[in-house]
Amino acid sequence: MPGVILRVALHDRSPATAPALDRAVDAALSFLFRSRGRDGWWRDYAIVGPSDAWITAYVGAVLAELPAPAPLQAARQALRRLARRRPFMAGWGYNAWVPPDADSTAWVLRLAEALGRQPGLRIRRAYGFLARHLRDSGGLATYSVAGPIRRFTRAASSFGGWSAAHTCVTAAAASLSGFPMRRRLLEYLRSRRDADGGWTAYWWCDREYATAFAAEAFHRDGRSSGDVLVQDAIAWAAARLRPEGCIASAIEPQGSPFATALCLRVLALGPHRGAEDCMQWLIAGQRGDGSWSASARLRIPPPGLEDPGQVGSWGFDGVGDRSPGTIVRDQRAVFTTATVLAALLRARAALAAPPSAAPSP
Repeated sequence: MPGVILRVALHDRSPATAPALDRAVDAALSFLFRSRGRDGWWRDYAIVGPSDAWITAYVGAVLAELPAPAPLQAARQALRRLARRRPFMAGWGYNAWVPPDADSTAWVLRLAEALGRQPGLRIRRAYGFLARHLRDSGGLATYSVAGPIRRFTRAASSFGGWSAAHTCVTAAAASLSGFPMRRRLLEYLRSRRDADGGWTAYWWCDREYATAFAAEAFHRDGRSSGDVLVQDAIAWAAARLRPEGCIASAIEPQGSPFATALCLRVLALGPHRGAEDCMQWLIAGQRGDGSWSASARLRIPPPGLEDPGQVGSWGFDGVGDRSPGTIVRDQRAVFTTATVLAALLRARAALAAPPSAAPSP
């Protein structure tokens, strides 16, 4: 989209990166604008129909970070549409039919805060909705009670897993400055950190998701006790990076743009040469239409299971439908592309700033 590009001068150690990065950002924005439906909603995934509210909130929160007229206008339009969606409810859900959940609601609130909106009645009710999902452990559950989601799914099984505290949901909400119980979220995340310095998600295959948002929450908090966690997360991300600058797995041996982008978000929190490697790998992998290959692997465990690691066999994109759990990608690549765009914006800002210390090896 012409006029959207925000020019910056990167540090001298990467003189060729700035023009390529500007082009990648511009192309990604163009893809996201073309991907928006005529009704103004972004949609992706195909579980119980496509998601619109959750996806629109997520994309809108990314666009709200760009201080340029077109993306800011789109972000404001997204928030207005979300505010009109089921106004009698306090929260938001996957789409118009699925009951509201804490994760979708957290992303709407992140969008509102990114736009600097003063909390009106709907937003204040949404913060209260999140508070009702807070467990005694200090973590947020996706669903506070089983009744609505059980009626929607018509499943007779337990929903103890979906209504337990989830690290990934808590991490996404932990940067909300307007949430009065934010300190409890941070303490929960501190207690749930893995021994290697990362965090494990409930709804996502890639640990980079929970780790990126947890590390950013502690970085934003600014307390010295959180600095150690941030540095450990940076070391964790750097150790997972392949020499070519990407995160790969058995499912995606050529590298995952989604996981790599989230790794980049972590590395951008501190001086590390791995951030440039990630950024260059992502730029090189951008497709002709401005998107990146769909690689945001959302996993849906059986509703009664608190530990997805106990699932022995997963269905994948509709294959293996009899498996107890299923993994789906963002078929339209909207979620992946928005995630990569957000990471590139953070990396650009970090690399543009004069380094306070020499980059780590």
